[in-house]
Formats: sequence, C-alpha cells, structure tokens
Amino acid sequence: MFYTRKYIIKGKYDIVHVHLFPAFYWVSLAAKLIFKNKPKFIYTEHSTHNRRREKSYLRPLEKFIYNSYDKIISISQQTEDNLIRWLKPKDSKKFIVIENGVDIEKFINAKPYNKSEIDSEFTNDTKLICMVGRFTEAKDQATLIKAMKKVPDNVHLLLIGEGPLKEKNETLAKEIGAKDRVHFLGFRMENCFSL
Repeated sequence: MFYTRKYIIKGKYDIVHVHLFPAFYWVSLAAKLIFKNKPKFIYTEHSTHNRRREKSYLRPLEKFIYNSYDKIISISQQTEDNLIRWLKPKDSKKFIVIENGVDIEKFINAKPYNKSEIDSEFTNDTKLICMVGRFTEAKDQATLIKAMKKVPDNVHLLLIGEGPLKEKNETLAKEIGAKDRVHFLGFRMENCFSL
C-alpha cells in the first residue's frame, strides 16, 4: 500500500481506476493515506459473486474498502444489485452500471474455422491449442511449448501475439524438436487466421 501510495502521489494523477482483487484492497488503503491533492478513485466490479461474500464477518472490512472509492462501476445490473445487496450501503449514489463494451453478437453467431483454412496440412484429426497473448514472462508461452513434447504428434500449438520473448520461444520450439507443431502467428486481426 505504501508503494502504491508513493506512485499515485508521484504521478499527480487526476483519476486512479482499479480492477479486481486484491489490487482494489491495496489501492483503497493507499487512498486513505493520501491527504492532499487526492485523485478520484474509481473501481470496476466484474463479478456477481466472490468467496469473500460467503463470509459475513468480512462485510465490515469490505464496506471499509469500497468506501474509499468515489465511484463504483459494475459491468451489469446484476453485478451492481448483488454488490449493493452485499455491502448494504446507506447511499447508493456512487454506484453506476456501465456494461461491457463488447459486441457479443459476433461471438454468438461465430462460425468455426475449418482446420484446413488455418493450414492446408491440418486434418479433422488435428487437435489445436491456441493461446493469444503478448510474449512476456507473465504469459509464459515457454511452458506450453515444452508441453508439446508430451502430447501426441497430431496436436499443434498456435501462438498469437508479439513481444520481447517471441524470438526466445521460437528458439525453444526448435531446440526441443517441436518447431513443426508450434506455429507463431504474430499479431492478428479478426478473421486472419491462416499460417
């Protein structure tokens, strides 16, 4: 919390927007230690439920934490309703719903690719594992690549993304003899899947 407080003060931010546990606890505590030039603190609630809500003795702590935020955004009405039911605030003016900005119609109506459209050598028997992510230590594509030694030959790995560790992962695939089954597709726009 002191580390977070230091960077909030140093950055002279107007708004600090937080997502997810435990970050919103740390930022809440840091906010309580900022006494002048305090930015607005906003939290986005993504879940209709979490395990903390199963323990009524945590309600006072949760109320204390959420109270640090100037606005609490929920991604759906049900998310907000459940949160308000849990916190039982005296004033619900700081709560607002802003639904996710994702057009879910395109996912509902999505048609699967024919595997041969991705690679002409893929057959219906080809099993595909796909990972989309930046090539960094946190994403750890290397573990997936190493796992390719332990799966049948008809399993192929599609890695979509760019990043500083991409070349290192390409070298790893060659070194373990999996380069023909690990496909580095780079950055992709939607509907651009061919190898």
